[in-house]
Formats: sequence, C-alpha cells, structure tokens
Amino acid sequence: MDKWQAKLAGLARSKALLAHSYIIEGSDIQVREAVVLEFCQFLLCSNVNEIQASSCGICQSCSLFNAGTHPDFVKLGAKEQTIGVDEMRSVSSFLEKTSQLSGNQVVCIDYVENMTENAANALLKTLEEPSRGSYLLLLTDNKNQLLPTIRSRCQLLSLIKPSREELLQRFPNVPDYVLGFSKESESQITLWLQSEKITDFEKIYSCFIQWLKVVSPSSVLIDLCLEDEENTRFLVYLIQRRVRQLMIKHQSESIANADLTLTRYVQQSSMIKGQNKGLALTSLLQTLAALIR
Repeated sequence: MDKWQAKLAGLARSKALLAHSYIIEGSDIQVREAVVLEFCQFLLCSNVNEIQASSCGICQSCSLFNAGTHPDFVKLGAKEQTIGVDEMRSVSSFLEKTSQLSGNQVVCIDYVENMTENAANALLKTLEEPSRGSYLLLLTDNKNQLLPTIRSRCQLLSLIKPSREELLQRFPNVPDYVLGFSKESESQITLWLQSEKITDFEKIYSCFIQWLKVVSPSSVLIDLCLEDEENTRFLVYLIQRRVRQLMIKHQSESIANADLTLTRYVQQSSMIKGQNKGLALTSLLQTLAALIR
C-alpha cells in the first residue's frame, strides 16, 4: 500500500471496492490536503490497476492533474468561505456530464461543514444518485458537523493521527493542553511555534487558572481572548477541558448545567453574526463561575 493510502483508515485496498462518496475526517489540514490530493490523482490516473496501487505520474491524466488543469477534477471550499446552493448545483451538473478523458470524475469539497442548509440539501440529491465513474470526497475536521443523512450516504475515512506520546516526543516543550487544542495536528503546532502563538496560549491558561481560583477577575481573561478569535476558541477549549475533568470526578446537576451552558454558547457563537463577543464571554464566565470553580 502506498504511503498516502496508509494514512487513511478505512480505505479499501482494491480500487474495485471503492465507494462513490467519502467523508474524509482529519484535523491536520496540511496533511489532509496532501493525502487527499494524492487520492484524487490515484482515482483519475489512466494506468491504475489492481496491481499498481498508486498513480503512475506520467500518463496524460496525471500530467494534467499535476498542472492543475484536469478537466475531470473539481475542488472547492475554503476555511472562511460559505458553500452555497449554486456551488452544489454546479457540482451536480459537472457529475452529470461525461468524463472528457473517458475515465473517472472527482469532486473534492474541503471544509464541507461550511455548507448552507440549501447546499446540504442539494448535496443529498447528488449523493442519492451517483453517476458511473464519479467520486465525491467531503473533507472535514469533524464528521459530526455534517447532517446524519449525509453521513449515512458516505463511507468514512479517517486521517490517522500521531499518538499523544509521539507528539510529546516531537514537541517536548509544548504544554499538554496546547497539544489537546491542536487536535493532534503537527502542522498546526508547528505553525503556532513559528508565530509564537503558544506564548499567548500560556498567558491565557495561566489567567484561566487564576480565574478558577478566584484570584483574577474575568475582565483580564476576556481582554486576553478578544485580541484574537483563536484565543477565544482556546479559552472555550480550556473550559470544555475543565468540565470534562469535573465530569470524570463526579456527576452533578451543576456540572451538567455547565456543559449545557457551554454548548449553547458555542452554538450561538457560530450562528449569530455580529454578536458582541465581549458581552457574550462575560455572560458565559459569570454563569460558569458558580458551576466549575
């Protein structure tokens, strides 16, 4: 099995057994993109057979793919970009056409969780009636962000992540709570180290501990987090981590209420545009103060 194939848990070893639609879950964006692009080239390669388990790299299809001009390949989706219904309809139209190279057609949708409701419904129709020789790859860092009806129509492939022990060996000076926040993404940890972002996380973590001990006011913690959206997400992660730790120690109504409060905050943060983040964080910490300290 080729290197990229070994990184996708759940992938059939035989090309004849491949499904039409896959959800590919992985938190390391750079590794995920590299592995999926190799998978796409493998699907489009003219010389792939049961014996050769990787793309040849020299056929017309591989040459066009490497040049970024393959007529039977479409890739869309970006981190901060909403995927609308018109884009999904264009995907359906593309897959209804005949392959220009008389082979397969591949559509890769990154950050598929950014679909609007109408786009998700349009995708469902495409998944229900796959065309011959078509492959639809849906990329996300968390499959649970997708509708159950979409998940049920796709096979799941998971990007194999390094263990916590492996990460600790590779990044011995990175705090454990930062490794957890990275979702075991080596690329993300490397990026944070290069940008010195981990220093911000360490300040927030220290301030959060002081807030739990009722030594530091919530206003100081909030000021640190509002400097950057990623800082806010990191604080939410620390709170989630604290709630999980308390749940393991003991079950109580207050811990359950804390978990519910945090879940509502996360949902509202993603749904309400233009929300006053300072007021929202202040309200969250005020509510949680009596529950998780």
